Order: sequence, then C-alpha cells, then structure tokens
Amino acid sequence: MGIPVSSRGDGAPLLLVSRSRLFRECLACRLAKGRRFRVAAAFDGLTPALEESAAHAAELLLIDGSSLAEEDLALLRGHTADTPKVVILGLARGARHLQTYVEAGVAGYLLRDAPLSELTEALEAVLRGERVCGGRVARDLIDRLTALGRRARRRQAMEALRLTPRQMEVLRLVAQGLGNEQVAQRLGLSPFTVKNHVHNILECLGVSDRTEAVAHAYRRRWLG
Repeated sequence: MGIPVSSRGDGAPLLLVSRSRLFRECLACRLAKGRRFRVAAAFDGLTPALEESAAHAAELLLIDGSSLAEEDLALLRGHTADTPKVVILGLARGARHLQTYVEAGVAGYLLRDAPLSELTEALEAVLRGERVCGGRVARDLIDRLTALGRRARRRQAMEALRLTPRQMEVLRLVAQGLGNEQVAQRLGLSPFTVKNHVHNILECLGVSDRTEAVAHAYRRRWLG
C-alpha cells in the first residue's frame, strides 16, 4: 500500500519511492508548493510502487537512488510501459549501475546535491517526453562509455595479435582484391605458401571465405 503523504493539489500525479520517511514527506511538501506536481502516494520499495502505479494514474515515478536494492535493477529492466516515466534522484557519482538504468529506459537522472529547481525542470522535461541527465551524471556516463570503448579496442587489438605479421600482410593484399598469385608476386612468395596463409587466416578468424575474413578485419578496424 502507498504511504500517506501531505502533498495535495491538481498537479501531475507522481509516485515517490524512498526508504526514508523523512525524505518522502519533505520532498512531497516541497513539490506541493510548486503546484506542478502532486505526490499521490509514497512507498518504501519499488515493487509496490510499480504494482499500484495504475491505480494512482501516476505519470511519474521518482525514485531515491540510495534506496535502490540490487533486485530493483531487474524490476526496472522489466518496466516497459510508457507510464509512469521513471526518474532517479540521488545517484552517487560514478554510479556503477548507470548503464543498466539507461538500458532499462529510465528517463531522468539527477545527483544527490541537485537543487529543487533542477529537479522540477527535469520532471517537466520528462513529462514532455524528453530524457534528462544532470551535467555531472552525463559526464560520468560518457566517461564510462569511453572506458568501455577503450576496453573494446584493446580486446580487438589482442584479437588481431592472433594473426602473424605475415598473415596480416596477406590479409591486407586480399582486401585490395588480389588473388593468391598476385599476393605471391607482391610478397615474393610461392602461390602455395600464400594459399596456406589464407587457409590459416580463415581458420584463425573462424570464417568460411576470403570475403568474410576481409569484412571481419574491417569491422575491427585492422585495415584502417
């Protein structure tokens, strides 16, 4: 059941989730003063809030990020309805689950020290169908995505090391459309040796033909 709060009015109905009763009641009062939002009910857990959102015709679900438990991540991923739109308030800097929230379709993120004016603006933007990410949260997300990209590039580079320098030379020439005999002439090798190199390249990359090998190499940016 929803926990009674002191917010009244005709604003957009909002559900609030936090383990802290003081946080719930204080925030409900502050939002009520603006008359743009009305806390229809407050909950100390995410599960009942999602279950009762339809009964309250809630347009927004505002979650205290410090109250999210590990199992709540699965609930967020499973919340695919357009309403209520989810906003998380109180993310710690560098929150390790930020990418999971993004993938789950959370519409807004604000840090713990965000002022009430920023929260109100964020809620209004989310109601308009926008996605909101506080400045520092956005930087944290970009930093995380950059780190993931860096790791992916390192992984691709390590994968490329499975090929010998000679095999990479052969692959580059194959990518230029040269046949085995032409590659052999260019590298001063016998066609038989080039054929063996191509066979080993295909086997190493787990592909069935030269075209797939070249496509594989381009996807991983081995060939520029």
